[in-house]
Amino acid sequence: MRKCLIYLEFPEKYISQLKKIANHYEFISCTDKSELMKHLSDMEILIIFVAKFEAELLGLAPNLKWIQAITAGVDNLPLKEIKDRRIILTNTRGIHKIQMAEFTIAAMINFARNFHRMHRNQIKGVWDRSMSQAEIYGKVVGIIGLGSIGEEIARKASFFGMRVLGVRKNPQPMKYVDQVYGIEEMDAVFQESDYIINLLPLTAGTQKIIDKHYFSAMKKTACFINIGRGPTVNQADLVDA
Repeated sequence: MRKCLIYLEFPEKYISQLKKIANHYEFISCTDKSELMKHLSDMEILIIFVAKFEAELLGLAPNLKWIQAITAGVDNLPLKEIKDRRIILTNTRGIHKIQMAEFTIAAMINFARNFHRMHRNQIKGVWDRSMSQAEIYGKVVGIIGLGSIGEEIARKASFFGMRVLGVRKNPQPMKYVDQVYGIEEMDAVFQESDYIINLLPLTAGTQKIIDKHYFSAMKKTACFINIGRGPTVNQADLVDA
């Protein structure tokens, strides 16, 4: 029987659904690398959450035809070898947009209302009535990367009365975004925004792209929220900023 290996914690109810869809496949779920090694030689499909599958392992899987990453980013995978082998590679772009957009809205409200400081005070039993309470209404949010998550953040932010700016590779008007800029125009977004949301994917062109140049352009009161790929930010410059 043809074999599909699921290299992550995967509830049985979902495996049952897969079996109904493709009953000519054997579905094996594991989280241990030693267990993974047992099935490399004859698996045809690999479903993986943490997108990390070394080129050496790929060489031990001669029958592998399809990798399904349960992530949007796939930059940790051996992309050249996958391309050379003509293995199908798919991701799950879009399935995280609700939770990540809610996280972003929550983070902005958290900073505006000082909930993080209030929570620490609550734990320590401190009552501080001088704590400032701001709003995100009327503020400017700059979304760097208008993919599915960025679009959902724009939609929710506009409902909260925020002005929405966005950056995308091919700038064109978008619903819920007041102004869309190209990547070469990011300065304007960093200068105007009260909240900067980084959603950039990791590519050769975005490696450490957000650096001291952009951090120095931000308002002193602005917040930087990174939910994109970590290496798109120059970490040393972020620490200095």
